[in-house]
Amino acid sequence: MKISIGIVGAGLRGFFFTERLVKHFSDKVEVSLCDINKSRLEFVKEVFGLSNEQCFLNYKDLLKKKNLDAVIIATPDYTHADIAVESFRYNKHVLCEKPIATNYKDCLRILDTKKKSGRILQMGLVLRYSPLVQKVKELIQKDKVGEVKLINQVNFYYGGRTYFRRWNRFQKNTGGFGVHKSCHDFDLLNYFIDSYPKKVSCFGSVNVFTKKKKYGQRCSECLISKFCPDNANTFPIGAGHINSPEGKKYAKEYRKNYIDDVCLYNSKKDTTDHFVTIIEYENGVKANHTTCLYSARTFHRFFIVGDSGEIEMDSDKRDIKLFPLHTKEMLHYELNRNTVGHGGGDDPEINSFLECIKTGKKPLADENAGRMSLIIGLAAEKSLYEKRIVNIKEIK
Repeated sequence: MKISIGIVGAGLRGFFFTERLVKHFSDKVEVSLCDINKSRLEFVKEVFGLSNEQCFLNYKDLLKKKNLDAVIIATPDYTHADIAVESFRYNKHVLCEKPIATNYKDCLRILDTKKKSGRILQMGLVLRYSPLVQKVKELIQKDKVGEVKLINQVNFYYGGRTYFRRWNRFQKNTGGFGVHKSCHDFDLLNYFIDSYPKKVSCFGSVNVFTKKKKYGQRCSECLISKFCPDNANTFPIGAGHINSPEGKKYAKEYRKNYIDDVCLYNSKKDTTDHFVTIIEYENGVKANHTTCLYSARTFHRFFIVGDSGEIEMDSDKRDIKLFPLHTKEMLHYELNRNTVGHGGGDDPEINSFLECIKTGKKPLADENAGRMSLIIGLAAEKSLYEKRIVNIKEIK
């Protein structure tokens, strides 16, 4: 029997889930779709040939659908908590995009209703599922570098520039950049270090996307917009999963109807465009996380130092280098580059969700992973604005 899954949100991520489930998991899944934007819903409905019975404008109506087994939440961050809580009240399994919530109170609301429902909560911390991350975890577990003592992690994201003309640029929508974007990185630090975070210190500001007098408020009104590489009508929209014919069609529609052409520099914003965080864990491990939204490239790199060796992971080259201590030896692991989204983590994430629904198995990225990445993000934001070291125990 097929699993009936409702996708809430027909934005970029919701479109991706719809495409993968309809085109590549149709033997296992029946899909329904919900979005409050009628024109966007109708567009995606037409692209994938969905029926009227499969489409909803209100997620509460979707949850009432007969025989619905599970929900994928792919809506803006500040909506996650209410949709997840209501889904668990209707006894649905949930795959919730990151972050789990934008504040700790809402996170606890989700965890409480999840526990009462007895259903699965899988977090959209998709990088955990990538072959690259799984190989690094395997090397750590096989004691190839001894005990992990220090991690330096860098996340440069060229596509993040678009944040400053979208809902992502306001803390009220995301909980702050440390919650919205860096939760991916904090989750991997937690995954590799396997300990509870203790203290957090963070530095950040708006370095590059500051006001420019020569620029207009909107690209459509700006005298130099046609020469500007950040023009809203030409800059990539930031979706790494839309290389299919359907995806390209959606990208054109998305740019035409849903991209705000406000200037990246002159737009109102209260989040940072770079972020440096230091974390101390209860087992003594230290981690440093740096992310930048004004970089020329997009890549993740991890430098993991143990007491008997080092691991270097490069997401751009999709390879891992292992350097044993006291030798000149270097072991090289190069993984397949022909993978779908997030370093090949997207399809394993979907497969995991389906397996967990069928078997009751605990997800690799479960509710605790969501909670742990959130509290570091919240502590980092608190440290940033209060200009001090924050103890994790302060996050309540």
